[in-house]
Amino acid sequence: MKTLAALAVLLPTVALAQGAYPPPPSYYPPPPPGARRYQPEPTRDTWYIGFGVGAGDGSVSGQGQRLNLSDLGGGGRLGLNFKVGATLTPKLLLGFDLLTLSSFGTQYDSGGFPYDATATIADADLMLTYFPWEKGFFVRGGVGPSFLTFDSRGPGYHDSVSYGGFNGDVGAGYAFWLGRRFNLTLNADFAAQTYGSSSTRPESSRFFLMWVGFDWY
Repeated sequence: MKTLAALAVLLPTVALAQGAYPPPPSYYPPPPPGARRYQPEPTRDTWYIGFGVGAGDGSVSGQGQRLNLSDLGGGGRLGLNFKVGATLTPKLLLGFDLLTLSSFGTQYDSGGFPYDATATIADADLMLTYFPWEKGFFVRGGVGPSFLTFDSRGPGYHDSVSYGGFNGDVGAGYAFWLGRRFNLTLNADFAAQTYGSSSTRPESSRFFLMWVGFDWY
């Protein structure tokens, strides 16, 4: 009996000396070579916001004639976009969308004197964006008020006139996921505006725009 008691006391000491004891609960072995860490799939938030910049062309019509934006503004082109809204489903977004195209440059009056001219078409739309496969390719369409503005500046004077109307916009594009929320998008839009019948004022306009978007979904 004394011998058994002595062995019971001695065995734990021998085991500890040889390192034969279970690892502490906090110890986790390293992952095997080549193992990938888990990264959650990109998902859309309940809201979105985005900005865009690009270029395009357009025209303004009235009294049976059509003038290109370059005839009214100049050779420069600048398209801008701002949007914000809500994610209704993983495939469908609804929000406010502001899309503008400006033509700017130098024009000459009847006396041959130069002045700075800018012609801008701006659409403020309620916009639906649809992703058929939830990511990547999308189509969009919207309607809302439009504003056509002509601005001219010269030595000692500044003149600006604006016309209000209504528009419809359709577009398509592709969104590249570059982060958990951030998307780089390639976009193409076509919009047509109407300002009502008139014998002296612009009656309609239209433009197309190719632009790059920086969006957080």
